[in-house]
Amino acid sequence: MITRSILIGASILFSIGIGFLLLSLEQVKVLLRFFAYPSLFAAFGFWVYFAMRSCSRELAIRWIRQKTNIVALIACLIGTLFLFTREPREYKIVHDEPTIINTSQNLHLYRDPVIKEQVHMEVISPSLVDKRPFFFAFLVSIFHDILGYDVNNGNIVNFLMTFLLLAAVYLLLTLVKSPKAGYIGIASFCSLPLMSQNASGLGFEIANLFMLVSTMIAALSYWKKPGNTRLGLLLFSVILLAHTRYESALYVFPVGIIILVNWIRSKEISLSSSLILCPLFFMPLAWQSRIVQSQSAKYMQLDSNDLSSAFGLNHIPSNLKAAISYFSGMDQDLAGSLILGPTGLIALAIAIVFLLAKPKVRIFDTNLFPIVAIGATTLILFVLLMAYYWGTLSDPVASRLSLPLWLFMLISLSIFLSSLEQRYRFIPVALLTLAFVHALPIMAAHPYSNRNLAANRYKWAESVIGEKLNSRTLVISNLIRMYQNRRIPSFDIRRVNYAIANLDLHIYLNTYESIYVIQHGVYKNFQSEISDGFKLDPMYQLETVEETSLYPYNFTRISRIVGVDPKIRGMGNRSVDSLQPGKKPVEIIPISPSDYKAWKESLP
Repeated sequence: MITRSILIGASILFSIGIGFLLLSLEQVKVLLRFFAYPSLFAAFGFWVYFAMRSCSRELAIRWIRQKTNIVALIACLIGTLFLFTREPREYKIVHDEPTIINTSQNLHLYRDPVIKEQVHMEVISPSLVDKRPFFFAFLVSIFHDILGYDVNNGNIVNFLMTFLLLAAVYLLLTLVKSPKAGYIGIASFCSLPLMSQNASGLGFEIANLFMLVSTMIAALSYWKKPGNTRLGLLLFSVILLAHTRYESALYVFPVGIIILVNWIRSKEISLSSSLILCPLFFMPLAWQSRIVQSQSAKYMQLDSNDLSSAFGLNHIPSNLKAAISYFSGMDQDLAGSLILGPTGLIALAIAIVFLLAKPKVRIFDTNLFPIVAIGATTLILFVLLMAYYWGTLSDPVASRLSLPLWLFMLISLSIFLSSLEQRYRFIPVALLTLAFVHALPIMAAHPYSNRNLAANRYKWAESVIGEKLNSRTLVISNLIRMYQNRRIPSFDIRRVNYAIANLDLHIYLNTYESIYVIQHGVYKNFQSEISDGFKLDPMYQLETVEETSLYPYNFTRISRIVGVDPKIRGMGNRSVDSLQPGKKPVEIIPISPSDYKAWKESLP
């Protein structure tokens, strides 16, 4: 016991020292490059190992032989197919998801957890460490390794994650309540438009939910029957959860409390080998955090260089108002639910009141404590989201941040409805039928995805030049990773004014068949004006290919660079920073929803 205590203390001190204190930034960059992938591979391997050890062969066979579980798995598969086919399988968040896929590409090719700034695919170019944790990109890279590189491998991972999430929700509700609660949970998740939006995308939201539910199942299993194997499963579940989304690292604290309370409850301290190794797997997160914080605040999508400005009490009133609007489900242009939103919030409120009314000692003695501890952390994270400058859930792009709260809302609703099932069976059936019928047309139209201006601009550009793009086409845009991920040479429009001589040389050498520029701008006083961040030096000679307006008072233009005229006086030594969105925000003229609807209906 003494030896293991010393080893755990040494592991913690070593991890903190190497992670934050003892190494220079350059040393940290080298360590992240060489150890991030092996660390994730080992953590994932340990998680699979402990999961298989925790579930014996006999138990698995007995579980599979139960008819209700087989039916549940079939329901999960049908639900996954349903959610996966409600929307086109494409990038939903065009600044985040292409970056994740780009990271998976580099993990596949170089085992390097970075995003590349490159033009030619065969040229190793400067790279940048992404702010997003790497677990989902790691999973996608495994499928690249097996099937060969393909952007669509991200969709395969999300399909599997959606199935595993529904199965995990069923298992959790079965353990907490009953199989009937599990069935209700599957049905409720399949009736939530936000699920279909993310299941058909290439982001890590579904993976984050799955690891969150997996952590709860592991915590519940360890709580009921402590042991080194189940402790190992719990530890590596929360390690992978922390490597999935940034804020998910906070779930380490409730897991630590669960373990500590279990030791007190059983009057036995278990210092397993997995507990000794656990701190080491958080070092890559520390390295990543240091590197990202050293990079420009512009990369963090902030208007200033002060990272602390991202959170503040002043954001809460407006964000809370938007959250109430979103969860009420009244706005049909959002991926919410008029049925599940209000009833889920009521069910969650009833659960909180019920737990607060219980004597504390009884909560510790029941199997609810692990769920309560992790659920309380989710509520704290939601409060932090309300204090976040970009926590407006009525924004279709930001709505996905509510998924962890939706998880506990629907778990509470499933438990509540299953309690009514015996005496008032018509209530769960009627409620879920209404939720599903209400969600069907919303999922089919998916207006929340259609309102994504950046995604629509990209899709329009694809419709214009998509067939002309190949390895000898250069695309200059602000969405370079959309093209990099398809092996199409691309260049960041914010850097193009640095490269006038280089592009002139490539035009002379006929390196590219075509060089396309995608610019955005606004209409002012009946005249079009390119927005800051998309302006090119006057020396570039442009030939307009096509132009469209996808949003009132805004336009998108595709041009072809046909030459460079050195006789025209250019911008000289003017800093290109003055053209970047981070320095001077890209102007998008806002209008009210009613004006937008009137504009849309006026189109031929």
